[in-house]
Amino acid sequence: SGILNDNEGNYWFTTLHHGVYMSPSLNTYQVSSINAPVFALLNLNDSLLIAGSIKGTYIEIDSFNNINDSYFETFHGKNAIINLKQIRNDLWIIGKNVFVKVSPDKEKSYFIFGGNDISEDNNGNYIWSAHKAIRIKKKNTLEQYFIKENEITNAKLGHLLSVKWMKNNYNTQIAEKRSYCSIVKEKGNIWFATEEGVLIYNTKTQKMNSLSFLTGEVGAVKDIVYLRKWGLYAIGTDNKGVLLVNSNKIVLKTDISDGLPSNSVTCLKSDKDTLWVGTTKGMCKVFINSENQKLVTIPIHFASNRCINDIEKFNSKIYIATGQGIEYFNQSNLDLKK
Repeated sequence: SGILNDNEGNYWFTTLHHGVYMSPSLNTYQVSSINAPVFALLNLNDSLLIAGSIKGTYIEIDSFNNINDSYFETFHGKNAIINLKQIRNDLWIIGKNVFVKVSPDKEKSYFIFGGNDISEDNNGNYIWSAHKAIRIKKKNTLEQYFIKENEITNAKLGHLLSVKWMKNNYNTQIAEKRSYCSIVKEKGNIWFATEEGVLIYNTKTQKMNSLSFLTGEVGAVKDIVYLRKWGLYAIGTDNKGVLLVNSNKIVLKTDISDGLPSNSVTCLKSDKDTLWVGTTKGMCKVFINSENQKLVTIPIHFASNRCINDIEKFNSKIYIATGQGIEYFNQSNLDLKK
């Protein structure tokens, strides 16, 4: 029911029926030797933490925070890594102008196209969000095509300032759609975060529709994760905080008035019954109170006052990517003391 920050940096929480809890003042630890801004983190099969930096290098970190220098690599010139993704057993390194697929035996395949994120439909076709469009690459071919205009029937076409028209190989007029860096595949649908809301692509019908109740209401969407335990999607917005939605409506939400460090969300990470939220001014932990089904938002005070680019859980620790490199803290340190 209330939060108090004392002079030593501890947070005290009062509840209506369960007493008073304290979250101790703690610090994050810096992963040494990484001094460049890091945009992306990925837990690869619980064996390695992969980090992608602005310098175009990817870094492997083991459970002892040892850095594998032999896999430092700058690919395709100076090309910042903006995202990392695992599809089946392959690691995808996503740069501004190139995608690199790395197999388990370290064999690399280069795809000379830029974008923000990649996923795979039920037929093995790759779908990715490019800088100005949503594209599909058919399985085992080099053929690429855009999502067609008539498959975006309910979406506001084009990006914020203009609509650009192109023609694909089938001579069909299509519209470009700028997309942000998040694609979530769940229950046969692929959800795209865009700067005008959310688009949903049905992999069975191959039709695209917008999440109409968000269009024009939230503006840019920066990240999406599926919260399996709650059966809801978490939508991280650029100026409205975090929304928990189903395909029909907004169910719950949290913003700066509830304890979110900023309404400008940068990244989301789902971890069992917890949602980790990164913002431009720090991060927080969010969960649903089982008694009243309301969201509880707890700021992570020792990871505040900096932009959080990405969050990942690895080896019972929470790692955060920032403009200064990579920091981490032990998740058990956040346990509240009654």
